[in-house]
Amino acid sequence: MFGLKRIRYKQFKLFLKTIVTLFLLFHIFTFGWKRHKIQRESTRAICGNFSNKNPISSLSIDEKCEHYFKTLHELDNDWLVSNFDNEGYPTLDKEKIYNSVSRLRIYGKCFLDNEISTFAATKSEDKNQEKQARADTDTKTDHKEGKDEENSSVGCNEVERRLFPMFSHELPEFKRWDGTELSDIPIMSNYVSIDGKPKTSLIFTEVAHNKAYCFWKALKSKFNGRGIVISAEERHVHDLVRLIKVLRDLRNELPIQVIHKGDLSAAAQDEIIRASRGENKKYPQELWFVNVHRTIESKGHQYFHSYSNKWLATLFNSFDEMVMMDADTVPFISPKEFFSLNSGYEQTGALFFKDRETSETVPDADISFYSQLMPTQTETDFFGIPQLTDFTFKNAFFSPARRARHFMESGVVVMRRTSHLMPLLISVHLQIWKASSEPVHGDKELFWLGQAVAGSESYTFNDFPAAAIGLIEEESEQNGKPRRQVCSIQPAHFSASAASGHHSRLLWVNSGLQTCKVTSWNSDYEKENRLRELYPSVEELKNFYESPLKINGALVPRPSPPYRRSLFNRFFGGRLGSSTIA
Repeated sequence: MFGLKRIRYKQFKLFLKTIVTLFLLFHIFTFGWKRHKIQRESTRAICGNFSNKNPISSLSIDEKCEHYFKTLHELDNDWLVSNFDNEGYPTLDKEKIYNSVSRLRIYGKCFLDNEISTFAATKSEDKNQEKQARADTDTKTDHKEGKDEENSSVGCNEVERRLFPMFSHELPEFKRWDGTELSDIPIMSNYVSIDGKPKTSLIFTEVAHNKAYCFWKALKSKFNGRGIVISAEERHVHDLVRLIKVLRDLRNELPIQVIHKGDLSAAAQDEIIRASRGENKKYPQELWFVNVHRTIESKGHQYFHSYSNKWLATLFNSFDEMVMMDADTVPFISPKEFFSLNSGYEQTGALFFKDRETSETVPDADISFYSQLMPTQTETDFFGIPQLTDFTFKNAFFSPARRARHFMESGVVVMRRTSHLMPLLISVHLQIWKASSEPVHGDKELFWLGQAVAGSESYTFNDFPAAAIGLIEEESEQNGKPRRQVCSIQPAHFSASAASGHHSRLLWVNSGLQTCKVTSWNSDYEKENRLRELYPSVEELKNFYESPLKINGALVPRPSPPYRRSLFNRFFGGRLGSSTIA
């Protein structure tokens, strides 16, 4: 009887594996075929109808751009990039996302990065002259033709309206610590001069919203200086006050911009100002509040909450070079040192930090989806958008041996925005689309993925992963060898010299320096027997959570050895073993 049950169990297990395998193969082949078909048809329809007399190589970038967007409008006059959340039809969502990222890349090439793009304005002027010359001949015919020509001319303003419907294309409101308010982009060098006297900032040149007007290009042209950017709302005030006090102790000289959506009260702002300017006269901070509420369309507010607000901070501060910090970040070096910390930043204009290595993985199906978001060969041939290299496809996220779900830590991001604006705009979309945001944790992976999807590999990572910082404990393993571990929630980042065994510097820590910032002592005490053994009451556990973190060392985990993932983990992802960090 027992043997029969065992045979039936094996048969059931084999049957289950067969079903999962068939489903996986069906998904791969069906999904891949649809992707190829849609890509091919879209490419032929927009970029492939040139005769031998007018080869692609003979066209200017303006001619290619005009042809692309004109044809796109002719094929679908109602095209729009939206959230694409078709419940129950994830494949349809992904197909629309493929086309959308392609349009975003081409927009960047045609408008943001093309310094001499004039096709919309030039065409508009030429057509106005032609219409005027024909006016005395046939008024009715001219009116009809003029209307058709007007509809066929596609300018930057119209393209931006369709690509970024979540934004109003209005500027944020800038408010200085002394009450000075600006509705334009401030020039920070006018406010951090030696004598400390404010000067009149340059005015953001408002341009009539005609077809040639590019909001993002105009905004990019006004980015200036270096500074610290912090996204905050009311619940972050306590952490933000602590951070600003740390910045004063570090003698920070960079201006600070706190980005909010109108959800930071006057009382909270006063408290932050007192922390940055009051108590003593040493090292007062050049503090600004940036209200981005009006930059978002009414229907767009649903997309920006919690960590998603950080994307608003990356887009609507005034700096060219920014050090963006989470409110609970604790820096241990002067913020201006981040710009010279790594030679890679000077070469690429973006410095990212690696997360702690864990055994959580991304399913192969999601990796395939992200891979197919990258620039196509047609985009490279037609617009010169670069193909990606092993720099991207062999990193810890894409590598078949790793598939790491936690690759980047975004508590500090260092970036030159004038050269990285288009990737940031793509990252915003990747956050909004569920298909691209749900497989990863929060916002952090979307910083570098946005760069990759844009066709850019102009970023560098700190040389080694984050460490766990706290009290090092030693235990004996089964083989008798000592095993060191750290149990803490704080990831810590060190200078590259630590990798070579030389004296290293602690650069910054995320999640504050409180033992546990999560106010979960009641539920933890109820659920965990071990905590009830260690702490006689909930109040004592609360005191422990709120106590300063004790530190006697840090552990940087070694990369896990290559492993063979099961079919279940290849498809669904998940944890593939124990981590060395508690």
